[in-house]
Amino acid sequence: MRDYLEACLAEVPQSDYRRRLREELEAHLTDLGESLLAGGYGEEEAARRAMELLGKPEALREQYREAWERQPERRRRDLRDLFSGCVLAGFGCFLALGLLKALGFTYDQAYPGRRVFPILGDPRWKLVFGLALFLGETLPNLAWLLLRFRRRSLRRAWVTAGLLLAWGLEKGAILLLSAGIYGMSPLQLPRLLARIAAGGDPTAPWLTPVYLLGTLAATVLIGLAAGG
Repeated sequence: MRDYLEACLAEVPQSDYRRRLREELEAHLTDLGESLLAGGYGEEEAARRAMELLGKPEALREQYREAWERQPERRRRDLRDLFSGCVLAGFGCFLALGLLKALGFTYDQAYPGRRVFPILGDPRWKLVFGLALFLGETLPNLAWLLLRFRRRSLRRAWVTAGLLLAWGLEKGAILLLSAGIYGMSPLQLPRLLARIAAGGDPTAPWLTPVYLLGTLAATVLIGLAAGG
């Protein structure tokens, strides 16, 4: 019976819903088995016949998977998974920043006796720095989303939505931080971006229209390609 129950519930993750469903299935099997025993079946034959009457595991597995995706608990878990991916994206971004700093990448400073790569002094290093930040933020989140939504019928949409959520939160956090530093309203976006650029803010290269649109397009393409 245990193998039969596990086969039926293989597409339903550990949750209160799975526990209730398992209890209901087990109760149905027990009732059927007892009825069959009363009808003259042997114990093993009654158990086998009860599972046959309840249905094939393959068919039940698909029904229970579809039912699970409609559960409120499923939606709450989906949201938690999306925001957990954003947390991973944040850690990945900080790790990428630390690694780049350790390798000698700087904003515009020069350090005597040390080889550095000022990103404002060479467009090539600026491109490498920007790509490393983008990949450091995107790849951990992508791996998490692919794992958590691997069995979903709309996996491509969920993965893309998760990547876009992290992209938007990261850019929004930068803008809110800069707005607080400069004492400006984040709603005054054009003025705020101009102030960031004019003030020599290290975030300025990552808030240009080219970088914003480029990373946005790359995020969508990665989500659509990897989530398929």
